[in-house]
Amino acid sequence: MENEIIEKKCSKCEINKPIEKFRKYCEQNSYGATCKSCLNELDKMRKKNVRQKKYETVLAKCEKCNEEKVLKDFAKLKKHYKKKICLSCYPEFLKEQKMEWCRTVGKTNMNYRIKKSIAARLRTVLIKNDSTMNYIGCNIQYLREWFEYNFTEQMNWENYGSFWSIDHIIPVCEFDLTNEDEKLQCWNWSNMMPVTVKYNSSKKKIDMNQVNYIIERLNKFKEEGSTTKWFSKEFILNLELAEMKLNKINVTSF
Repeated sequence: MENEIIEKKCSKCEINKPIEKFRKYCEQNSYGATCKSCLNELDKMRKKNVRQKKYETVLAKCEKCNEEKVLKDFAKLKKHYKKKICLSCYPEFLKEQKMEWCRTVGKTNMNYRIKKSIAARLRTVLIKNDSTMNYIGCNIQYLREWFEYNFTEQMNWENYGSFWSIDHIIPVCEFDLTNEDEKLQCWNWSNMMPVTVKYNSSKKKIDMNQVNYIIERLNKFKEEGSTTKWFSKEFILNLELAEMKLNKINVTSF
């Protein structure tokens, strides 16, 4: 008992550790020179090296260009694709997948088709200064001034699409885009404002704080913000519409 080992120095990390931290070899009645923790790290490194060697040596055929390449030259696709696509073909593969998804959804979801169509037109209007603003409810200069009136210090037309995007205060998904009246309400200029891309991507439902804020801004803009003096009397975002849409969501959720 006097010679019983209670501690041992690891040959790898050179730290004295309790003997139970080492692997015991029953046949020799001895303990390994390397602690369990270091052995685990060495095992991880070995497996990593095996995988790396596999990526650098094993060949596979790209299902798009039919060329044989080593595995490291292939894109890491999600499991549901079950395809081998090389990095050279990957951008074109993604483009084709997106187009296929749009075609599939477009055949079954009318709201999606209308939304994409009007969204594309809106972006064209902002870039090309087109005068056809049937759904927006105002001319292009008035719309630009409305957005600029709500710009933060960081927003400008150069970083449109990268730093900020156009937000629907009452989200598009809350309107029936097969109904002409609701379509006009949805895309009316007063239901849109510039927000950061980060905020827009995180917004999931009607934000009543945003609604109250924008209604106040609308009243001020009518009096002081616009130089064109264009004002649509047919429809302006109001609290009643926002509350009606919000109550509809709550009833559906319940």
